[in-house]
Formats: sequence, structure tokens, C-alpha cells
Amino acid sequence: MMAISVAKPIPAELNDNNIVVLGSLGKTYGIKGWLKVNSYTDPMSNIVDYKPLYFFIDNQWQVLEIEAIKAHGTSIIAKLVGCDNPEDARLYTGLKMGTPRSNLPTLDEGEYYWSDLQDLEVRTVEDQILGNVEYLFSTGANDVLVVKGEKERLVPFIREQVVKQVNLAEGSITVDWDPDF
Repeated sequence: MMAISVAKPIPAELNDNNIVVLGSLGKTYGIKGWLKVNSYTDPMSNIVDYKPLYFFIDNQWQVLEIEAIKAHGTSIIAKLVGCDNPEDARLYTGLKMGTPRSNLPTLDEGEYYWSDLQDLEVRTVEDQILGNVEYLFSTGANDVLVVKGEKERLVPFIREQVVKQVNLAEGSITVDWDPDF
């Protein structure tokens, strides 16, 4: 159990299904308790606009008071209330950050938040299971699904050419992909 005394549970109506992960707290920054923020938003600076931000602590979403969050050069940094030195900041590294889905823009048909694709089962058009989406990353040209099964696969998220269907209700993604890759 993490020793974070300023955390409070989120309202009961919020749960894992309606919190969207926007990033995570990274390594400490400086000597005054700041942390780098790994933002999954596009552009990455958008994360500072989402309020409230919740943190995943001890297997539940909780509220932490943010003293400041801002762009700093090419990265984002944050300072939490009561976090005044690198030792305090280290307690928070790695925490996922999220906001209620209702705070996010409505997506067009066929668009997805990365967090909606995580954990989905990936299968080929021949119905061979490749594994589940562990996480995604962007190459600039396209997004890539990191699929973990009997081995790890990198599958480009290219609609129609590779990704044939995303079915959130069934929790699956169908791809035209060689299982030997």
C-alpha cells in the first residue's frame, strides 16, 4: 500500500469504465517536488486543460490535489500539494492519471481513445487469436498496437488495410495480419 495521505476516493458514480487514462506521472524533476508528466493527449500539452484529474492509487481512482501543472520546454511537469522534495515526489512516480469520459470531446464514428482499445482481444481475419492490446504508441505516420499473447507483436493501426474491425461491445479487434510477424 502506498503511503499517500492526501488521497481521497473519487465520487461513487465514477469508476474504471468512465475514467479515461490521459497519462502518468514520470520521474522526479528538480529539488522542489515536481514530477514529469507522460501525456497521452494529442498534442501532449492538452493534459493541462483537463480538470479534474484523478490518480490510480492502490487499485482505485483517487483525488490528489494538484498545486500546478504546466508545459516546461518540450515536456509537462506537475507539482502535487504536500509534495515538496524529490523524496516525496518518488512516492507518486508511475501513477496513472485520468479524467471522467464526460470531460472529453465526443468522437466521430470510427474514432477511438487509446484507453478504449487497451486490453481488447486481437484476432486475425482467419480468427486466430494474437493476444490482447497491452498499449499503443504513435510513430508519426500511424499508431501502433502492442499486442501481447504467446509473443509480443507490433501491429500498425491502419484502418481498412490492417485493422478490419473494432468491436468495443465484444472487446475485440480484427486485423489482416500475419501471425508469424
